[in-house]
Amino acid sequence: MGSLTVHGKNTAATQLGLAYPYMALFTDDAGTVELVGYTRPACNWGAPSNGVINLTAALTIDVPAGASIKSFGPISALSGGNLGGVHNAGDETFTNAGKYQITSCPLTVT
Repeated sequence: MGSLTVHGKNTAATQLGLAYPYMALFTDDAGTVELVGYTRPACNWGAPSNGVINLTAALTIDVPAGASIKSFGPISALSGGNLGGVHNAGDETFTNAGKYQITSCPLTVT
């Protein structure tokens, strides 16, 4: 197959948003060790533009005391499921229970 047109990219990006309606938090950079003690929030994905979708609003997630968040990514289910990608979050540690905010999580079709 050749290159996708803008329409093709936008169609694929829309399907990514439908396939990955939740956000997961991880304690490692690779997205293999999920944080325990939080609830995955639902994502509201915006309309695609040139093969890219992003969150329409920030996600604010309650996290437990002692949480160390290094990455996050869109995932297919509220529990279990398949990870769609990983975004590096740096390394944010919570001594006390707190709120972690994700303001952007672009999904790009190239």
